[in-house]
Amino acid sequence: MTTLKNKQSAIAMAYGNHGISADQLSNNLRPFPSTASRLLSLCNSADAPIHEVTELIECEPAIGIKLLAMANSPLFGTSREVASVSHAIVLLGYEAVIQLALSIAAGPLFLSGNEEHLGFRIQLMRESLACSTVCRLLAGIAYQASPSEAFFGGMMLDIGKLLLLDISPTAYVEILEQEPPSNMNTIESEVFGADHAELGGSCALQWGLPNSVIQAIKQHHQKPQENFVCLSRVAIAGNYFARKWCIGFPEADVLPKTDHSFENSLSSSSLHEIQVQAIDAYKEVAMLLLPEGCD
Repeated sequence: MTTLKNKQSAIAMAYGNHGISADQLSNNLRPFPSTASRLLSLCNSADAPIHEVTELIECEPAIGIKLLAMANSPLFGTSREVASVSHAIVLLGYEAVIQLALSIAAGPLFLSGNEEHLGFRIQLMRESLACSTVCRLLAGIAYQASPSEAFFGGMMLDIGKLLLLDISPTAYVEILEQEPPSNMNTIESEVFGADHAELGGSCALQWGLPNSVIQAIKQHHQKPQENFVCLSRVAIAGNYFARKWCIGFPEADVLPKTDHSFENSLSSSSLHEIQVQAIDAYKEVAMLLLPEGCD
């Protein structure tokens, strides 16, 4: 029987060490979608007029329609129907609306690229939306983190995998097909010289994403530490529970590292209630943001 270590060595020998250089990173870095970049600039500006955000979203009907549908979904639990972008800002808040629009605008990142590997990118988008949904719920329940930032940050956690699919698709597809999730980072580092979390952090830095999101991307597979930013702890827990509850993910034999203090602090009935909320919210999010027929 082939052991896991033998399988790792076979993949590494077949493809060599593709140690990814700074030049390769720059040359293969996907541009951040233009509307998302403009939203990010407004998000990073302390004095950006609200009307600029409203106008930018309203000028992108595909984003505006999805934003209103999301704002009226169970994920946000508004008591009144959200009828317009400006109304969403009043009911949900400026930050929540801009982070939600940013998440929607960043969606095309997952769908562009080689048609041959579209199935892998769509599955990656499923998993990313699952993480973002669970992260948002956990941020509001157990962590002192912004739920809207947690949603965007959760969606960005695995962007390093997109880079690996672009730089070395043949080797990386074989890894995705063969490796258990718990072993993914190790074999990525052995073959490519860095894992998807480290590469994703580099992508996020070059795109100018907030530092809290960059740290969450880098740290979401690590054991939680006291000095981690709050969003990192949310991301670690969100990734763990999305996998444990098989939301967007296939069933896993081994779950990623996490801090079990939150899980241990709740009764089984309370945890089950959060799980049901997460499953229902993910179904809504997937229906709205995944390509038609892929939810």
